This record gives sequence, structure tokens and C-alpha cells, in this order.
Amino acid sequence: MSYQLPADLEHGFAAHLSTGRYPDMEAVLRQALASLDAREQEIAAIQEGIDDMNAGRVRPLREFDREFRIANGIPFDV
Repeated sequence: MSYQLPADLEHGFAAHLSTGRYPDMEAVLRQALASLDAREQEIAAIQEGIDDMNAGRVRPLREFDREFRIANGIPFDV
């Protein structure tokens, strides 16, 4: 598949390639898609939390904090 990129995207690719971090345009595209996927997953997780809050599926922070600290070996005096 070939695609003619607008000038601003060409410059963006060139800037990323010039750092030497990416060997070619395909690597830049793969990283961009991975970043986009991660962002969309984060947005979905945030929305899930909002939906839970709106539905009343919440608990006091102190209760969560206590369980979290115990489960992860975090002292209470920190």
C-alpha cells in the first residue's frame, strides 16, 4: 500500500528518523500505532471507572488504601 503523506507528516517522520531511534518509517508507524492503542486502552479504563462511580460501585478511600498497603507490603506510616 502506498500513501502520499502531507508535508507536516513527512516532516514529523523525518524528525523522528533523524534521532536514530527508529530504523525506518515502518518502525515509527508501529510505535505510533502502539501508542495510540495504549491511549485508547487508558481512555477505556478511565471511562470504566467513571461508569462505576456513576453506578455507585465505589468504596471509601481509606478501605482501599488499607487493603492496597497490606497487599503490597507498604507501611502505614508512609
